[in-house]
Amino acid sequence: MDKSNFERLFREYFTPLTNIANAVVRDKDTACDIVQHVFIKLWNNIEKVEITSSEKSYLHRAVVNTAINYIEKNKRIVLRDNFSDLENKIAIDPDENERESRRSAINSKVYEVIDELPEKCRAVFSLSRIEGMKNAEIADHLGVSIKTVEKHIGKALKHLRFRLKDTINALLIIWLLGFK
Repeated sequence: MDKSNFERLFREYFTPLTNIANAVVRDKDTACDIVQHVFIKLWNNIEKVEITSSEKSYLHRAVVNTAINYIEKNKRIVLRDNFSDLENKIAIDPDENERESRRSAINSKVYEVIDELPEKCRAVFSLSRIEGMKNAEIADHLGVSIKTVEKHIGKALKHLRFRLKDTINALLIIWLLGFK
């Protein structure tokens, strides 16, 4: 690998790799640090590294493994909230504030339940459901079989259904009674 190829890889893959790392660790700053760490390690070993698979697969696997290692090392997960803070929102409709508050609470609960999953299961589930990757892509990037990916996704969905059944039932009752 040469320096011009390294620069091309950095420009082409930095943002997508950051999104993948973010799906695993759920913190944009940490995800950025992880991807930078992978590229620094690649730069420091530029003359030794021989990528035998596709560049994309190599980098994805390196980022996912580094993200999983980060989680295992730090034993903490930072929850990512997909909804904007209510403080930053100009509220005209009080009902909209209430709906946004409920959405935010549900979102936090879902991520809390996802965080209960084992690291590899959580990584597979995040790549599948948050990043929208296909099972074969996930298997290729993580170096596991498609059956293993399917097993992790099934395990995650079963866990989510079990842990969120009360929340889902409460939402259904509220909706059926016509509350906003």
